[in-house]
Amino acid sequence: MDKIEYNYQQATRYLESKDYYNAVHWSRRVLEQLVKTIYLSYKPNGNVRGNSLDTLIKEIKKKELVPHMLIPHFRTIQNFANLLIHDSEIVAEEISEKDVEPVNSSLKYIVNWYREELKPNYLKRFDKQQIFDINVMVETSSNPFYFDDIKKVENGLLISDEILKDNVILIVTGHDLYAELIDRPIAEMVRNSLEMRFPVLRGIIISDKLHESGGLFSKKQVIAIGSPNHNTVSKKLLEMVPMENDSHRFIDTKLNNYPTVAFWGSSPHETKMIAASFIEDEEGLKKFAWSMLDH
Repeated sequence: MDKIEYNYQQATRYLESKDYYNAVHWSRRVLEQLVKTIYLSYKPNGNVRGNSLDTLIKEIKKKELVPHMLIPHFRTIQNFANLLIHDSEIVAEEISEKDVEPVNSSLKYIVNWYREELKPNYLKRFDKQQIFDINVMVETSSNPFYFDDIKKVENGLLISDEILKDNVILIVTGHDLYAELIDRPIAEMVRNSLEMRFPVLRGIIISDKLHESGGLFSKKQVIAIGSPNHNTVSKKLLEMVPMENDSHRFIDTKLNNYPTVAFWGSSPHETKMIAASFIEDEEGLKKFAWSMLDH
């Protein structure tokens, strides 16, 4: 399943469960992925990460890359999502099905267009290598900055030094199979939230083994995800801040004099819920990110 279809499935699931706030959020993610795909079909090596959704839609309209009637549907989803994100007076629980009808209608319209028009023609237009580059490498969960980092390598730059000197927060998971399958997806959720809310920052997911190698890795703020049984950073922090119940924990301290947090739950679901609270809480991700920006 491609990312557009996956995001659409998520939006539909939230709509059916009457969670209209998240339904709009995932509708916007459908739009973002679709707009990036359209833009990259015109400019395969374009920098989608460096352009806002609004900029990409304007460029698509200017170049007439899609039928004119698609643009109002793009704007409907974009405007509703922006309203929910930025208007503090809107209460998520008070959003009704009727409120989001325009979003749902526009979402179905653009997804049907994608399935019937863009997807079949897109596959014909590009060879396999280009399709791989566009659909996988630019938006890969492992590294959304793939093309930017490739340019650094091609310019002969030592990639770790060049990247880690920027406003980078390290998101550390373990190195075993459990960590890869269970903790890493949560790390990606945290990273995506960080970069969406604070575009000047970058989150890089690394293993605890790489973090232990020292150097610049020891001179960065860290968000460690996973229990001490799977993550050596969490284990080290637990030793620094011992607690009676270590089956689930949130630790906020310093490691190598840099702000560091670690969290894990007694189950994968609980770890995910702790991560969600960290993202949403004023004293969580926002405070942690500002500690770097104010540094």
